[in-house]
Amino acid sequence: MSPYLRGKTFSVRVPTLSGSVIKSTGTSDKRTAKNMERMLEDLGQRGRREWDLLDAVVGGRITLGDLYDAHSGNALGELRERLRDVDLAQCLDRWTTWVRAQRGDTGTAETYRMQVEKLVRSPFRPSDLSRQRVTEWLASLDVTPGTRRKNYYALRSFVGYLLDTDALSSDPLVGFKAPKNNAPRMRYLDLPDIIRLVEAQPEPFRALSAFIHATAAEITPALRVLRRDIDLDRMRAHIPGTKTHSRNRHEILVSEWARPYLVDHLRVLHPNAPVFAGVDRYAAYAQHMAACEAVRIEDYTMHDARHSWAVRARRAGVDFEVIARQLGHKGITQVVSVYARFNPTDKDMEWRDDAPMSADQRPVRELAAV
Repeated sequence: MSPYLRGKTFSVRVPTLSGSVIKSTGTSDKRTAKNMERMLEDLGQRGRREWDLLDAVVGGRITLGDLYDAHSGNALGELRERLRDVDLAQCLDRWTTWVRAQRGDTGTAETYRMQVEKLVRSPFRPSDLSRQRVTEWLASLDVTPGTRRKNYYALRSFVGYLLDTDALSSDPLVGFKAPKNNAPRMRYLDLPDIIRLVEAQPEPFRALSAFIHATAAEITPALRVLRRDIDLDRMRAHIPGTKTHSRNRHEILVSEWARPYLVDHLRVLHPNAPVFAGVDRYAAYAQHMAACEAVRIEDYTMHDARHSWAVRARRAGVDFEVIARQLGHKGITQVVSVYARFNPTDKDMEWRDDAPMSADQRPVRELAAV
């Protein structure tokens, strides 16, 4: 295939192991572009596969012009040496884009970038990415062991990308022991306190808080929910997945106590409208913390809403299988290990045989759709 114009410069196809990728030659001279194409055919032919250099072009670490100059001057070895001394900080933008393509617009890419930039600051050479340097960096972080572990796995993602794009020839973290995780957290609220927390927030954060407490949804997928994902007649919801297939949950239970908060918020929305349009996780966190302070609830995160739902459900006698499905776990092992201590007592179960509750009792004692 001959070079063709894209704008003012010619483009060609660069061969890769999985096919080819269109890249700009950086030149408007057709003869030079044709010479570049012949070079690519030469490098890609059987018996002389220079895939490391071709992948470097595809990954954006060098240009076709760089490769052409080195090929013409019989200096491919020198080009490889230069690639080995690349500034890894220059790869951060492309890695962030790659993470976003893999994880979606969930904020993960931005969080990873913020964590890795604590270590990778220009200039940062492959030789700087040593086990000693990583160990010292992790030790310097004034965070909990669990957060230190998250920083490490963000770096692991970056290293994986560098290996895939041949910015690194070997994995410097092979055999590196990941930091220990935090001890399992168990912080939850009973329904009266949940309602106080919900009521302390302005809209749309009030409806958002009610939704995550009534469904055990994580904040990021909750912010992706559309109006059509919530069925108020049946009190069921679809929670979009952001991590694994099991986290893409259909027919999720929505606790009845949250109905009035959701009805008020959803009544004017189009079926395809985002339920919490304009809200991001940072604004939601700020409102949550302000509400906690206002009603004097300490050490309670938005993620703890999942514990609140699961503890209430288990105390009401809900099966572990149902709780696992609601939380998005593949099996019940983790759910049993965390929530078995909340097996229902006779007192917890008494309400099932009670006479109908009055309206003022119902929000506090009723699990309804759970």
